[in-house]
Amino acid sequence: FPDRTTVVSRTLLEHYRARHTGKVVYIPNGVVLPDLDAARDAVNPLGLAKGSYILFLSRLVPEKGCHTLIRAFRDVDTDRKLVIVGPPSHSEDYAVELRRLANGDPRIIFAGARFGSEKDALFRDAYAFVLPSTIEGMALVLLEAMSFGTGCLCSDIPENLEVIETSPGNS
Repeated sequence: FPDRTTVVSRTLLEHYRARHTGKVVYIPNGVVLPDLDAARDAVNPLGLAKGSYILFLSRLVPEKGCHTLIRAFRDVDTDRKLVIVGPPSHSEDYAVELRRLANGDPRIIFAGARFGSEKDALFRDAYAFVLPSTIEGMALVLLEAMSFGTGCLCSDIPENLEVIETSPGNS
């Protein structure tokens, strides 16, 4: 039995307080703010021009909603690319399904996992970051995208709205 239960979002805090006895401690996720000067000098690992792509960066698992994004993107008339960054996480069949959904659309790029300066450059240069997840605790990747000043479009699940609606400059 745990001595303490901690949660990363107010939504989870209310969930556990309503259903369980015992103290629940709220400790929100956070990210280290990027060194924007260093990020400015990072080379885009895919050679893509700033603003020429929409970025999805997450584990390739169904709850992150990449399949929904691919289906929607295929119906959009745009020259921008959709860059999908991330590895499957015990979900290789899902990753195969994503590639099948994207088949025949040269605008969709699967870039695998990217870390460090490569990831930073992808956030920095993206036209927008999209996270159509169906379940989250508090998405670190959404916080990371916001830390670069990248415009974000995310599903309206309570955990994502908590991040978007409580950000500095939002009311």
